[in-house]
Amino acid sequence: MPARPSRALRVLKWLLATAIAGLTALALLAGGLYLYLAPSLPEIDQLRDVQLQEPLRVYSRDGELLAVYGTKRRLPLALDQIPEQLSNAFIAAEDDRFYEHPGVDWMGLTRAAVNLVLTGEKGQGGSTITMQVARNFFLSREKTYLRKLNEILLALKIERELDKQQILELYLNKIYLGQRAYGVGAAAQVYYGKEVAELTLPEAAMIAGLPKAPSRYNPVSNPTRALQRRNYVLRRMRELDMIDERIYETARLAQVTAATHGSPLAVNAPYVGEMARLDALDRFGDDVYTGGYSVYTTVVAGEQKAANDALRTGLLAYEERQGYRGPVARIDPERLPEAADLEQRIEGLGSVDQDVFGGFVEDTSEPDADEPLGLIQLDDRLEQYPAFSGLEPAIVISVSEQAPDAGDGDAEADATSAGEEGEAPAETLVYRRGGRLDPLPFSGLEWALPEDEEETQEPDEAAAPKTAADVLAVGDVVHVAGPDAGLELVQLPRVEGAFVALDPDTGAIRALTGGFSFERSSFNRATQARRQPGSNFKPFIYSAALGKGYTPATLVNDAPIVFDDPALEDTWRPENYSGRVFGPTRLREGLVYSRNLVSIRVLLDIGIPYAIRYVQRFGFPREQLPADLTLALGSAALTPMQIARGYAVLANGGFLIEPYLIERIEDGSGQVLHRANPLRACPEPCELRQELERKRAEEESQAEGEQSAAEAAGAEEADEGAAGASGEDTAAGPEAGGEQEEALPELEPRFAEQVIEPRNAYIVRSFLRDVARRGTGRRTRVLERDDLGGKTGTTDDQLDAWFSGFGTGLVASAWVGYDELESLGPKETGARAALPIWIDFMQVALDGVPERWPDLPAGMVTVRIDPETGEYAGPGTNNAVFEIFRSENAPEPPANGDEGNGDDDGLDNGGGSLF
Repeated sequence: MPARPSRALRVLKWLLATAIAGLTALALLAGGLYLYLAPSLPEIDQLRDVQLQEPLRVYSRDGELLAVYGTKRRLPLALDQIPEQLSNAFIAAEDDRFYEHPGVDWMGLTRAAVNLVLTGEKGQGGSTITMQVARNFFLSREKTYLRKLNEILLALKIERELDKQQILELYLNKIYLGQRAYGVGAAAQVYYGKEVAELTLPEAAMIAGLPKAPSRYNPVSNPTRALQRRNYVLRRMRELDMIDERIYETARLAQVTAATHGSPLAVNAPYVGEMARLDALDRFGDDVYTGGYSVYTTVVAGEQKAANDALRTGLLAYEERQGYRGPVARIDPERLPEAADLEQRIEGLGSVDQDVFGGFVEDTSEPDADEPLGLIQLDDRLEQYPAFSGLEPAIVISVSEQAPDAGDGDAEADATSAGEEGEAPAETLVYRRGGRLDPLPFSGLEWALPEDEEETQEPDEAAAPKTAADVLAVGDVVHVAGPDAGLELVQLPRVEGAFVALDPDTGAIRALTGGFSFERSSFNRATQARRQPGSNFKPFIYSAALGKGYTPATLVNDAPIVFDDPALEDTWRPENYSGRVFGPTRLREGLVYSRNLVSIRVLLDIGIPYAIRYVQRFGFPREQLPADLTLALGSAALTPMQIARGYAVLANGGFLIEPYLIERIEDGSGQVLHRANPLRACPEPCELRQELERKRAEEESQAEGEQSAAEAAGAEEADEGAAGASGEDTAAGPEAGGEQEEALPELEPRFAEQVIEPRNAYIVRSFLRDVARRGTGRRTRVLERDDLGGKTGTTDDQLDAWFSGFGTGLVASAWVGYDELESLGPKETGARAALPIWIDFMQVALDGVPERWPDLPAGMVTVRIDPETGEYAGPGTNNAVFEIFRSENAPEPPANGDEGNGDDDGLDNGGGSLF
């Protein structure tokens, strides 16, 4: 009889059988789940050609980035563009066995399962990089068993069809890293303002620590936790031998330098960006925010920057002329630390051995009332005040009472002794956010005369400050601007302004800014603010007069005039700006010196209805033109863009162009979806028009010779040919498909209508050149160019100040005023408030551009005239001047012909320029 097996052996067999049965059951269950879930799993091929959501980007004509729009910031990169230390940091933080497992880390999953059994709670664990790719591209983030199973199966499937490098590239471009940044390219820009290749090891580790909890470990909002997480990542990299001990120790001690950065814009052009965004949105809908669309504008980056700088400088200069309004707020000086104590705190920023780390590891609670504020609290105070266009808030920490020529000793020693007991501070110091304590030299605030409280005159220069203490006090919250070593006291302008520059031949917007700060007000004054242009409008009235038979030599009486017009609701006694009158005045001189009485008499003579009909040729809508004599003085309500368009007609020889901003729009793959086809000014002889006519003639000849072949080709080719000859703007959506040439046929040129004759435009243009040479715009002579022309504009009570004009290939308009109607001040004319902005812009925009002045149009002559009478001047006439005339109304010598002799007959019928 065989021996019975021992009890232990029986138990072992039972356990083995149970285990086999359990494993078999698990295998059957897994197989069943796979058969159930597999059909619903997405195809991995989608990942091979994945289109990551990218924002809308707006570029200048020369390819510089101007603006970015979209809920997700993303900058897709190929893996070879991502530094190895950055990808290693992610592997160390998220999946150190990435290159070993088949997509699922069974050891990690086991740990997560044990945690579930022991604690009864579902937690994170065992989620590999591949599983995160599966989740981010195909699944939701909810923590359910079914989702986890799908995630595992997808990860295994991904690993079978993609290699590790492809998976890692997808992961590093897709992962959410806080601050609306998706992928490492965007995160590097958002947190450090850098390209990924420029990241230091501590910065790379900081970004790699974000996927676990982007909000909790955000280095901007939670720098303390972010530091802990970063150092954990560095430690894991050291443990995995990705870095050595020396590098690890150095990186671990690095300070937190993260801050919120915008996109790396070449030029700040928010008003241009907003116009482009609205245009793209109108054409293609909400897809523009995620489809990687690129909008290329007509703006020239260098000219846009010049416009920004010119407007900013002009408005700040105006504010300085009005006097100093005082601090924007006050902080109790007793709550402020001494300068020396503040310097000591700042010196400790970034050291892990100090109580202060990057200004953030301080206790964030409010200190007791008898304790000085810490760096965090100072930063919190400054956070309450706006920072616009390079103007940032600062707190005055110490104020020098010394005269500016005293104590020119060592600045560092002066600053150190600033807070010593019994001594007056030798230097004015201001604190700015982020632990910056800098000197504010007296030269940066000597402009700060007290504001005239009655607002009837400019500040009294006798009240100019003698020391910094005459302007500032400890605890003042002020605004400063400039480099650290040369800060200046500034004040946020209450006044506003706008500037726009156009190509007069095509209407392309070369530069545009709609206000001092888009962050403060998105209202685009360049295109939306209807303001009275004042004398800026007079050139259009003078053009109308020329159209009615006036000549540049026509005499108009500059004398007092009184109107009792019911339409004006009162007796009207207009005056010249100077208050003087000058008697009979030639038409040219009336515009050069902006004589109001001359303009009114001209309008009265040619008739208001005629003038209104005529000036509409310049693109001014009828409803914006008043039907009374104030029209002569610029009482119409027009935008700077409309004024610039009108001046373009004078600059281009009489053609009405249409301002446009969008040159082309491309989708994410680079296919052109829209291309502009602007109206072009093309004076005779127009080579472009002649070339088009030759091309059409050739096409017609070829079509006649191949008529039978064309009929056989079918209707489809005929339709394509018709589309290519439409001459209209064309937009094709992404669904158009096909090659770029098929999606967007070549567009034929479109030509602008000639709305005033070339001779008329030339005469007014010559008037405006004289304005710039010797009239109200003579400050333009600082540019030392002879191709400039323009006109100032100042409205009643100095509510608006303008200058509009042109140089070779460019026309521009500048406006300054308050949004709510308010006087700029008694001396703030267009020549003082607006013209410097125009000059500063043209100084840059015309640099290197050759001067060019058009030839005298056919049908014009130059004649020597008597400047007093406007009549023909013979050889003996004193002070005779040359003037230009249309041939049919040029003054002629007396009938007896005695004043003429040989070649010196006072006439020049050549085609050259008068000047």
